[in-house]
Amino acid sequence: MILNNVRCKKCNSIIESKHVNDFQRCGCGAITIDGDKDYQRATWPSGANENDYIDFSYSKYQD
Repeated sequence: MILNNVRCKKCNSIIESKHVNDFQRCGCGAITIDGDKDYQRATWPSGANENDYIDFSYSKYQD
């Protein structure tokens, strides 16, 4: 993973996890992200769901 970030559709916050265990929450608290380049974990603790964010993450796989 090269970039690990998402945009919350509820508050338009763009959040990015920049290193392992860098837990980030959007401005309204609907979406969280974690993981940096090692893994991606997005959650929606406030009752939102996977349709409430846009994933801007970018990955490149080895050939």
